[in-house]
Amino acid sequence: MPPRGDETGYATPTWTPPQVDLERPNVSRVYDWYLGGDNNYAIDREFGREALKLLPHARDVAQYNREFMVRAVRYALDEGIDQFLDIGSGIPTVTPVHELAHAANPEAKVVYVDNEAVAIAHGTHMLTNVPNAAMVGGDFYRPDTILDAEATGQLIDFDRPVCVLLVALLHFVPPERDPEQTLRHYLDVLAPGSLVAISHATVDGLDPAVPAENTVRESTLAFCAHYSKTSTPDFLTRTKDEFATFFTGLDLVEPGIDYTQSWHNPDVPHGENPALSVCLAGVGRLPRPDPRA
Repeated sequence: MPPRGDETGYATPTWTPPQVDLERPNVSRVYDWYLGGDNNYAIDREFGREALKLLPHARDVAQYNREFMVRAVRYALDEGIDQFLDIGSGIPTVTPVHELAHAANPEAKVVYVDNEAVAIAHGTHMLTNVPNAAMVGGDFYRPDTILDAEATGQLIDFDRPVCVLLVALLHFVPPERDPEQTLRHYLDVLAPGSLVAISHATVDGLDPAVPAENTVRESTLAFCAHYSKTSTPDFLTRTKDEFATFFTGLDLVEPGIDYTQSWHNPDVPHGENPALSVCLAGVGRLPRPDPRA
């Protein structure tokens, strides 16, 4: 039987688990919709269409963010890292980490983590017959729910370097939740040489004195405020300096803090301002001990 459709003609996912809140849009499902996926519901698509009225290039923003993740994963693979912990993964959507990793190394290990029922249910279903990959229901604020999870212990060896992905997650963590301190719990268990890839919404680099850039700046702030209607209502921008604090104790990989469109990307069109991607990006490496010490 084909998937049931809604009034817009979109297929409605048939894997809806019980107790899923369909009264409010969900950020993971909206993100999936921006990327052209089909793991979303009418409530998410309605929200997304309203969001596009506020920030018309939001689909591009989502795509730049996804492309940053792809480049970060490939960078880690090139560095010989074969373990990935994707925290706040959402629904494993277009170009999922395990497909990227296994294309380069079938023995690479991938653990996805999310705390949202649909993401967990779909990820678990998607990975049922996929070796060396698993979905964990865990909470960023409670590192033990992730680090001590059975699947994490089976797949990830923290005595060897790991690539931790925090892609489009921390802009949902307000300062009063002290994300830097929580992040430190994860860094403390990582082996030297591990990588941490982070992206985060920003309006830095957009000049309020330039009308076109100021329009994007104000649109981005309105777009973030729009997310108060979702199940994850805190969506904030941070400055480059604020973003840099997430990399305290890490060595930034070249080119350092950049934008999602331009990090490790030689193909940015000439004359285009990467700040229009309205997301900062960076990858930090846990330093190896100095043999001279």
